[in-house]
Amino acid sequence: MIELKYLATRSGKSLILTIDNRRYLFNLFEGFQRYCIESSISISKISAIFVSSEESVPPLVGTYLTLRDVKKESLDIICSPGLQEIMASASRFADPMGLRINYMESYADGLVRVETIENVLPEAVGKKESCFILSIRPIRGRLLVDKIPKDIPKHLYSRLTRRESVECNGKTYGGGEYMEDDIDIGTIAIVYSSGNYQGLLERIRRRAPRYFFCFQRDAAQFLSSSLDGHFFLLEDNHFVEYESLYGIQIGLNSVHKDFLLPLPAEQHMHSPLESAQSVQSCDSLVYRKSSRCFSHIPAGHREHIPCSRGHKNKAILFLGTGCAIPSKYRNVSSILYESDSAAIMLDCGEDALFQIHRAYGELDVLKKLRAIFISHSHADHVLGIASVLKRLDHRIKIFAPVAIRPFVEHFGAKSHEYIETNHAKGLERVFRDKIGTPTQDFPSHTINVEDYLLRSDAGFEIAICGVDHCSDSCGIRVRDGTTVLAYSGDSRPSTLFGMMSSNSDVMIHEATFASDQQERAAHTGHSTIDEAAKIFEMSQSRTLLLTHFSQRYSKGISSDGQWIPCVDLFRYVVGSAPYPTDEINSYYSRLESAENK
Repeated sequence: MIELKYLATRSGKSLILTIDNRRYLFNLFEGFQRYCIESSISISKISAIFVSSEESVPPLVGTYLTLRDVKKESLDIICSPGLQEIMASASRFADPMGLRINYMESYADGLVRVETIENVLPEAVGKKESCFILSIRPIRGRLLVDKIPKDIPKHLYSRLTRRESVECNGKTYGGGEYMEDDIDIGTIAIVYSSGNYQGLLERIRRRAPRYFFCFQRDAAQFLSSSLDGHFFLLEDNHFVEYESLYGIQIGLNSVHKDFLLPLPAEQHMHSPLESAQSVQSCDSLVYRKSSRCFSHIPAGHREHIPCSRGHKNKAILFLGTGCAIPSKYRNVSSILYESDSAAIMLDCGEDALFQIHRAYGELDVLKKLRAIFISHSHADHVLGIASVLKRLDHRIKIFAPVAIRPFVEHFGAKSHEYIETNHAKGLERVFRDKIGTPTQDFPSHTINVEDYLLRSDAGFEIAICGVDHCSDSCGIRVRDGTTVLAYSGDSRPSTLFGMMSSNSDVMIHEATFASDQQERAAHTGHSTIDEAAKIFEMSQSRTLLLTHFSQRYSKGISSDGQWIPCVDLFRYVVGSAPYPTDEINSYYSRLESAENK
């Protein structure tokens, strides 16, 4: 079987080629793994990944980490030397360990041969994109059983399929007489190009492709006007992207409007491109031997419920509330806090930028972004930062560990001031030596917690403390005038974080596990719900928001009313009227009951 499967969200586009039991992936986008889970596609069978541009690098890092964790032994990555350099910088915090990565600039195996065409964009200095020319091994013709003489025994049929001559009863039979001709699919061009079409045209023309799969409309329009062949346009996705979550979001939105429904991506009105066949996300193209062409199998899609909304002052927007393992119900960690004149991101996991777009239908909030805080150097908290930096036209401050600095600076060293947070971990060690073994309460003796914090200013007053998770993990306190919020990042219960958070308006704490998983939480450096609640009580903060839930609580988890379990695109407005926690918990309880049936 030869099949092309198209996947897309507003974050980007991918094309998966399946030949027999092998899969080849062309291009990646942020949230790719999560969308594969939504679309019931296993990535473990992918044997080669073809990278078109640097935008694919962050999701590629997340993908190879997942393949590493499922014990895949090797992975071929086809990309330019420049992209290999960026990938090398990521290995400082995203070590492939047992996964052997083979970098190459062209590719061939027993099924397909792929040539890379590099396209340099003159309007963007140094930017390169890659297109790929595929030659697929011809499909062997069928054995024409009805034509085979009856005196040829069946055990010789296998030799006939190999077009070998066989002898029987003194006669010689040529195998080629009883086989259909092999089917040559023809050359396929995978075209990823946002410019320099004229330069690309002549290089593609020489390869004489029969089929063109174009990621960009302008490329399809230009090339189809000059080249013969069958063109497919991979359309932008304007439909509901994560349908499994959407049903839950509708239910929560009916309880309170700050459980936001995703808005559709902006749809540019285009006349149909007559020279190319439109392909929508999740559609398949299967090569039919009978017709000797690709058959288009469309998928069903769901339209968004019409809604509109604006920004609110002192709003905390949850862009991702899951842990490291991708889930169709939760994105990886990221939070956006915004006031009237400034904003800060607390962690920046993959697809954070486009989660903002799902919440507001635009990215205007980036104009007032003043800082990004990265709690620690684990990939699920880091990989979305590249796309955010590329959208900025002003400098910001980045508070982050030293381990991710080389990777971050590949995507805009001039766009930010980098403040390394590792010093805060040193202060935490001094604090621990001072107080001795942590107790169930804050230290009774006099101690000035401010002496153990890294402080700065970035449109807000920033204080950062080390916490107990990994070698560079930190929590943060943000003071916005009279409003104070604190965020733990990934952490075991931390006395220092609790003291730093004293009397906060809002504490955001990780709760990876339910309270019956205390041993597992301790082993992995995370907190249970009860442990997070204890730190909250000790700090005498006013509101507790819990996040970073394990995949086992993917649809939600009911609360005792003392805290709010956060989901993606939940917006908490500081100082607003109390949220209907009883109704929220009732909804979660119904979800849990339905899931356990």
